[in-house]
Amino acid sequence: MTSKLKSIRVGHRSAVSRILRRFDKRSESEENPEVDVLETFLDTLEKVDSLTILKVVNFHFSWAGEYWKSLTEEYVTTMIAENDGMIDGPGFNSPESLLMASCFQLILQTMCSLFSWNGFLMSDNKSLFKEGLGTLVSRIKTTSGSTQISRQDLIKTSFQYIKNFADMVPNITTAVSVVKLLTVLADKSDSRDLHGQIPNICEEFLKREWMSADGQKEKGVKYNENLQIIIRAFMVYSDDPLSAAETIATKGMPELLETDKNGCSATFPTLNRSSFSTFYRVMFNQLIDCIKTMAPAKQTDSREVKIDKLLQWNQAVRILHIHINLIKAFDGRGNVTSALKCGRQFIEIFLRQGMPLLDTMFRTNREDVQGLLKNLQISTRYLHHMCGHSKIMKDVCLTNLVPLMKKCLEAFVYRVKAMLTMNKCLEAFWLGNLKNRDLQGEEILSQTSATNDQGSDDEAPEEDQEESDVEMDNQSEAGDQTNQDGDDSDGQSCSETF
Repeated sequence: MTSKLKSIRVGHRSAVSRILRRFDKRSESEENPEVDVLETFLDTLEKVDSLTILKVVNFHFSWAGEYWKSLTEEYVTTMIAENDGMIDGPGFNSPESLLMASCFQLILQTMCSLFSWNGFLMSDNKSLFKEGLGTLVSRIKTTSGSTQISRQDLIKTSFQYIKNFADMVPNITTAVSVVKLLTVLADKSDSRDLHGQIPNICEEFLKREWMSADGQKEKGVKYNENLQIIIRAFMVYSDDPLSAAETIATKGMPELLETDKNGCSATFPTLNRSSFSTFYRVMFNQLIDCIKTMAPAKQTDSREVKIDKLLQWNQAVRILHIHINLIKAFDGRGNVTSALKCGRQFIEIFLRQGMPLLDTMFRTNREDVQGLLKNLQISTRYLHHMCGHSKIMKDVCLTNLVPLMKKCLEAFVYRVKAMLTMNKCLEAFWLGNLKNRDLQGEEILSQTSATNDQGSDDEAPEEDQEESDVEMDNQSEAGDQTNQDGDDSDGQSCSETF
């Protein structure tokens, strides 16, 4: 294998030399002639149209495919077998293994760059795309010719071929290349079946404990960037993105909370305290993207459709609650920023697309609607605490998010009240004062002093002060007190009068 690598390197050098000799624009600089020659070559290359370059790459793709087959069958598979099926067993970080891993990743990256070319969308270039796939498939199919295979069959066969190598990728960078290449091939397919296989691969990658070249656990900016791509693909291509998010939120996150500072989730070893912010941000953003696709209820929708939508919103609210509650343990600036931004977006989307559903189902499914709102109140209450935290921290990036957040919470209060009024159930509306608290639930001192100055007339039981904006109560007495409390709190913003 080593002799084969040497011959490849020699051939690569001679090929580059031949290319450079074609361009008679060598720099006369004595300081760094190699850099000048490379810059000249790249400048000239930029003038060549992409189709010409692609034809050259496609022509030499058979060589890459041959080397790919030798690399995977003669080296990677053999090494894994010698280590009793362990990918990162003894010798995985030897110089030769690291070189093989680099070649593995670069060939995948080359394939991804080749097949993701937008020019393949043009009818004139579809034959080139099929030719490239045929070259790849020819490594595993002993057919009379790849031209006899349909384009869709070539895509499917290529996808399955690359998928088989997911279990033997040596590092997370190569894993990302596999995900990207599979995504490119799936996007070219007329069927959505291939996309459905990507989440399972991503989930396995998230359950692996990735090691760096020096034998230590992977970490750092580049690692988190790669992790972000895998997490996003896991959720985006899942048949049920909400369930995918809930899997990590209900399994991985609680496991992480039970570990020490150097621990990780037992189910998802990639989830640790250094990668938490990446998981948190990506999952929260994908939650928002997911609920954006949940259409509002229509009058023509059947009861079964409406109930299904209500269940979806219940699931989304549960995931929101988990994300918001995690700030108590992970109160870093980036996490609080994500919570305020995505929390506000969630409430805004819920007001537009979720509340119309609750309007139509309140009379027939009153308990279900009340339960959903009560669960959502827990999150809105803590979002209010985040606003207070942002003010006492005097962080400009956080305080800039507070006005929009409070406006959103206020809109939520009045929208729920409007729903109850429309259904002639205003007695179920209870409005109380919510004290400003920090992330740990401690009352902010400045408000305590202000409250003491107001006199005994404004005093209220501690339990009442803790109530959130909208309390769903079936007793009319609570509704009567609501109106009184609402009148007494005109001087405060609704976001502060939960």
